[in-house]
Amino acid sequence: MFERWGTAVVRHPVRVILAWLVVVIGLGGLGYLVLGPEGAAAVSGQNETDFLPDKYESVQAARFAEKAFPSGVVEGATAVLVLSRVDGAALDPTDQAKGREVIGGLGGAGVRGVSPPSLSPTRR
Repeated sequence: MFERWGTAVVRHPVRVILAWLVVVIGLGGLGYLVLGPEGAAAVSGQNETDFLPDKYESVQAARFAEKAFPSGVVEGATAVLVLSRVDGAALDPTDQAKGREVIGGLGGAGVRGVSPPSLSPTRR
């Protein structure tokens, strides 16, 4: 049997190459029909929660986080950073210095328009 295949391949190399091209193009077309224009990206994802059931807490948290913090850059988006002590006491000068350090680091992390810190009237 293999002798016949080998003989046919050697005698008709152009036909064999054309047959392989037809097979490859046919499989590509079939893949396009099944998966659509997105290709393999339609059934694979970058997020590990894509294939988990919605009842899992991690999936629900990931969906909530995506809604709350979209991955695209949102022009005009703002954030407020609130610092407080665990014991509920007023912020002392050391705490305030640490807060200024954190805020200064935000500017270096690519955050635009960092405003200077302000304390609440109770300094808490």
